[in-house]
Amino acid sequence: MQNKKFYQNQSPGQQKEKNQKIEKLFKPDEVIKKAAIKPVIKKNSRTKLNEIYSWEAKEFEKLNRHPNWYLYFYIVLFAISIYSLFVNNLLFAILIILFGLLFYIFEKRQPNIYSFGITKEGVFAQDNLHPFSSIESFWIFYEPGGLKELSLKNKHHIIPYTQIPIGKADPSKIREILINFIPEEEREQTIFDYIERFF
Repeated sequence: MQNKKFYQNQSPGQQKEKNQKIEKLFKPDEVIKKAAIKPVIKKNSRTKLNEIYSWEAKEFEKLNRHPNWYLYFYIVLFAISIYSLFVNNLLFAILIILFGLLFYIFEKRQPNIYSFGITKEGVFAQDNLHPFSSIESFWIFYEPGGLKELSLKNKHHIIPYTQIPIGKADPSKIREILINFIPEEEREQTIFDYIERFF
């Protein structure tokens, strides 16, 4: 991924004005102590990023499903595989069995804790930077006790959206910072979002 800087097409005066605007987001003592803006080194890269706000969150939230849910789920998979054998579709039956095994393995896996944040160059997720130049807009899904996610709309439509968990971070703070770099655009959750979260 190319690390294109957001300011590359701006004059020095515009850059200085943008920096001053970002610094106003923080309390004066935080700016003096440089607690709000600190250098971060991306792994496998010598590029120093100016971090504005960061947080930690689980890579995914485990759903608390009732034990009967798993029973019904595997009964359905078993019935589909038996039907596939009945209609002489051995390949599909094997795929269903493999799907069941993979689902079981992922359900048992515990989520890792990753670092996320916003820099002057873009939004980073652990070791990956999403430059502002490649982001079209953003929207924050936030339901207390439920979904807490930052959604980035990519300019490259192969992967139209990048979902970043917010965890215990302050969504209003994230919005307050991002709106200085990229536009906010409301969007509804798609069927693919629900399917991704379901599995």
